[in-house]
Amino acid sequence: MMSPRCRRLMGAAPVLMAAFLLASCGSSADTPTAPTEAATTTQTFSGTLVTGGLNFHPFAVPKAGLITLKMVSISGLANPVLGAGLGTWDGTTCTAIANSTSNTVSAGWSMSGTAQAANFCAAVFDSGTVTAGSTATYSITITHPI
Repeated sequence: MMSPRCRRLMGAAPVLMAAFLLASCGSSADTPTAPTEAATTTQTFSGTLVTGGLNFHPFAVPKAGLITLKMVSISGLANPVLGAGLGTWDGTTCTAIANSTSNTVSAGWSMSGTAQAANFCAAVFDSGTVTAGSTATYSITITHPI
């Protein structure tokens, strides 16, 4: 004959078994996880341009991923537009790989692209708006994987 305690456990066994099975069905091994975003850094560069000027800002990208160049600000010009683009950097030369399509960008403009790990550079240049005797001051940001 079964004791009252054993009868209670046996009566609870189907409920406990169902709870165990339901818990195992929802295990984290079966639950899809969202992909993690790659860690990024944002570097800020600034400079001054004279008529016909060109400035390079080298930076290293240690992991493949999205690179974004943004023109943050331009000052000192009646028509505040400059040229900007991205290139590869060999230590002395910035070889263009992507320029603004119109060669004129204003504050707030940005461009992005996916690249492999490498040494890159941002180029900012007078697009014909810096008049003789004047200067243009700018600030850009580069966001890339780390």
